[in-house]
Amino acid sequence: MDLNSLIIYRNILNDDVISAFCKIFESDANPYFLEADFFGKLIKKAESLKLDGNIFAKYVLHLVLNDENPFSIACECKKITTHKSLYKLALNDAQIIYELINFDFDKILKGNILQFLNVNYLPIEAQLSSQLFSDILYSRNAHELQKFLVEYYLEFGCGQIGANKMLKYSADKKIVGIKNYDEIKFDDIVAYKYQKEQIINNTKAFLLGADAHNMLLVGSRGTGKSSCVKALADMFFNDGLRILELSKDQLNDIFEILNILDNRGQKFIIFLDDLSYEQFETSYKYLKSILEGGIEKKPKNVLFYATSNRRHILSEKWSDKNIQYEDEELHGTDSVNEKLSLSDRFGLTITFGKPTPDEYIEMVLKMAEKENLNLPEHELVKRAREWELNQKGLSGRTARQFINQIILERNLEN
Repeated sequence: MDLNSLIIYRNILNDDVISAFCKIFESDANPYFLEADFFGKLIKKAESLKLDGNIFAKYVLHLVLNDENPFSIACECKKITTHKSLYKLALNDAQIIYELINFDFDKILKGNILQFLNVNYLPIEAQLSSQLFSDILYSRNAHELQKFLVEYYLEFGCGQIGANKMLKYSADKKIVGIKNYDEIKFDDIVAYKYQKEQIINNTKAFLLGADAHNMLLVGSRGTGKSSCVKALADMFFNDGLRILELSKDQLNDIFEILNILDNRGQKFIIFLDDLSYEQFETSYKYLKSILEGGIEKKPKNVLFYATSNRRHILSEKWSDKNIQYEDEELHGTDSVNEKLSLSDRFGLTITFGKPTPDEYIEMVLKMAEKENLNLPEHELVKRAREWELNQKGLSGRTARQFINQIILERNLEN
């Protein structure tokens, strides 16, 4: 086994654990120190990733499954076939990976460390593996390993984009996963049945390859607009949907971002939360150009979903409607049309109004049931109404904050 012969999966050589593993064989330093260094780094990864059993084999497989390389991306995009050169090159690497996964540590290690590297490691918290993961792990040879890898990339994708439901654009201009995001399901969002159906149906059409709309979700604050978009991440993850959240400032890089997404096998909703622009801001023009009318077309695997408290996104003033004579645009209508043109380019606008008092109470009761609060219903309703009057008015957010207050009081009592 010569890890330096890896071609397609060469990225894994940069990993700390693999590097420490290689040093055991390549260095003349104290072997006990090198073994301990390797094992210490592996343990940190195992606990972080919740790996159990043969943690070295599982960690190597984790690196392989998440590696973004020409082969894994081609599989993800359904462009790989067995007679292509890329497949044959990857098969050579698969032989090395197979040997690495099945490495016999009896050859180099003795004593207590050995038992933890075989099948006996128990992390503080273990994570269940999928059947396909197990199939890859226990492949009988390199050819079978390669076959299962192709199946995995086809189903789940690769890298940060393949592994995560929610994504963000980092400061170093890479798309990375959001591990701890606000996970929510549509059943958690009380009321707004029509709005939820519109959002779900539009997204289903997008995933099926049919025509679908870029969507603008507008309405009162705290009514569940953002929650509806986040709920899509859980509902359609296995159908290949990923949610990429961008800030409006990151729209300056929108063409670079779209170029990355265009070359991937998943479908993406670019999520612009709480979108609004003031008079002096001009970066909305990048978004206008992409949504409709620009020279560069939006990729077929990308849609834009935006939420805003402003129906027309851009701030509007009374002076836009009144005729002024000094320091104003000569053609006032042109100014108004410019401000309306961004919201007009979203094919579907969905409005979220404030919940009724009864819907607010329904939200409170459902959240209380989910949190296993044992307060009598009449007391819960009475306190929820008082909370709403003293806080921020009727909304799902107000209901959530009220439940959080009840939980806080309960914890203080205990």
